[in-house]
Amino acid sequence: MSKPHSYSFRKVTMDDLPLLKQWRSNPHVQEWWDSDEPNSAAELTDVRVDK
Repeated sequence: MSKPHSYSFRKVTMDDLPLLKQWRSNPHVQEWWDSDEPNSAAELTDVRVDK
């Protein structure tokens, strides 16, 4: 039997912004997302997001 895959979560950082923009530009992601506008640096540093 194979070993199960493990994963973990971490907070998003500013270094992740290019990857998030790329991911959200995919049509199959956009159809499930509320907005087609990517997250800006200001939105990611908002204290309500940074918890």
